[in-house]
Amino acid sequence: MKMDFMTTPACAQSLAACRRLARKSHSNFVLAFRFLPADKRTAMTVLYAYLRWLDDLADTPLAQDDSLESRKNILKKWQETIGTLAVNGPRDWEADLPGVVLLPALAAVVRKFKIPTESLTAVIDGMITDLAPDVRFADEPALSCWCDQVATAVGQATLAILGCSQDPNSPPIIQLTQALAHAFQYTNILRDIREDIAANRLYFPLSELNRFGLDMSDFQRATAASPAELLARFSDNNDPLARFLAERIEKTEWLFRQSRPLFAYVDRDSRRVLQLMDHVYFSLFTKIRHRPSLVFHKPARLSLYEKLLLLGRCWTDSTFAG
Repeated sequence: MKMDFMTTPACAQSLAACRRLARKSHSNFVLAFRFLPADKRTAMTVLYAYLRWLDDLADTPLAQDDSLESRKNILKKWQETIGTLAVNGPRDWEADLPGVVLLPALAAVVRKFKIPTESLTAVIDGMITDLAPDVRFADEPALSCWCDQVATAVGQATLAILGCSQDPNSPPIIQLTQALAHAFQYTNILRDIREDIAANRLYFPLSELNRFGLDMSDFQRATAASPAELLARFSDNNDPLARFLAERIEKTEWLFRQSRPLFAYVDRDSRRVLQLMDHVYFSLFTKIRHRPSLVFHKPARLSLYEKLLLLGRCWTDSTFAG
């Protein structure tokens, strides 16, 4: 399909900035976008750059002349601007808004693929939550709401770009998208336990932790333990932390299973890319499921060989295309 929606000089400059940001991330997903048709590849690169920019703003350590409040204000300005993307042109945007160079390309993608701006602004709500000095979630519904903001909303925007044979906003498709998005996000939460605990972030429902008699201090002690000590703890079926993580792992696996029908609805020319994303996350999840104690020592990662193997399968295996 011809790429006919990035024709203005402003869009060309904006797209170049998006591509630089995407390349700088060294993400495997950016490489996977090469399997998409030109217009969808461009759109996914722009969406990824937008998300990357927001994530960097939320996660980068504060500089001496920076503050959480100033970052929150920037995110809120972005939220206001994103709400007008479908109708406003560059003349309506604040020239001094940080990251403004990304907006012309993002606006073109929103218009071309009819991405609901609510999905893009919901992500910012989730990022604002992440800016808190101590991230906590009272219960499962609160955590689910945050996952909808930072993951399901991204899934809905992605599905609008990849194409879907059914209405992406219909309840059955939203439910499938939510299942896959939450499975991905739960995998991220499990993978990043050590890093998040160090930043005073706890991405588990406090009500569920209370059920197992756990709190933040249990996670802090676990991150300070040696790999041998952790392995011994997780070999004890009665250990509360081990039982809690086993339950979260089971929930994540259930979400992966629930999401499986979604792939059949994705456009055939894009299906293998979504399947590749799923294979990457499920492979990572499988590593965590096999040795959950390791997440307290270091984040689970796929080796270069494992990544190349998945990319090779995506290119050669017809089952990836459905």
